[in-house]
Formats: sequence, C-alpha cells, structure tokens
Amino acid sequence: MRTKSRWLVFVFVMVLVAAACTSSDTGDTSTTQPPPTTSTTMGTTTTEAPPTTEAPPTTEAPPTTEAPSRPEGRYLDAPVAAITVDGDPSDWDMIPGLAITLEPIVDHADDDLENKDVTIKMAYDEEFVYSLFTVVDDY
Repeated sequence: MRTKSRWLVFVFVMVLVAAACTSSDTGDTSTTQPPPTTSTTMGTTTTEAPPTTEAPPTTEAPPTTEAPSRPEGRYLDAPVAAITVDGDPSDWDMIPGLAITLEPIVDHADDDLENKDVTIKMAYDEEFVYSLFTVVDDY
C-alpha cells in the first residue's frame, strides 16, 4: 500500500511540473488592412485607399520598478545548464530550486504517511529538459 501512495505522489509531482512548463501564445497583435478599391468609369481609372483610422493619443505611464505581475502561484525558472546524467547531483549546485511539501493524497487509517519536503530543480540544454527531485526519507 505504501508503494501505491508513493506512485501517487510521484504522479502528482510530474503533473505539477508539466503544469508549470506550459505556456500560452495569445499575444498575437497583428492586424490586416483591406486592399484598396479600383473603379473604372468611361476610360478613367480611380483608385481609392481604404479609410484609415488614427489611434487615440496615448499617455506614457511613469516607469515602475516592480517586476511584472504573474498570476498567483509558485514558479520555477529553468536555466540553461550542462547536466550529466550520472547519479551525481553536483551538477545541480548552482541551479535554484523550488521547495514544496508533499502531502498524502488520501488519508488511510491503517497507513501512517508523513508529509515530505521536496526540492525540485529544472534545467535544459539544446536537446533535453532535465529535472531533479530531492526527497529526504528514511526508506
């Protein structure tokens, strides 16, 4: 039963990492103008440009020193790093981590599961994305 709970915790952490890695590209600001119209009357060709609209005047906001606001939540930045997958976590020393506490998903009366402190670190290079999960446990 304890193994099943650990798998559930692992799946939960992987879903958390996948949700943190998603992005949205809804900032498309391109616009198109209609083509000019051409009319011919008795041998005379007239071309009319489409009507233009002027943007309303804008005022400049005073510069702010605050960082851009993010939606509430916890974030993990993944820097570019050269990670060697050899079981030695020394490659990860300079990479910042996100410390979280994992709690059991389901409470069982006969199973005494404890909360676990976890540190998650992410990095990438030109080919791969790397993740390091550090869980202190006595198993």
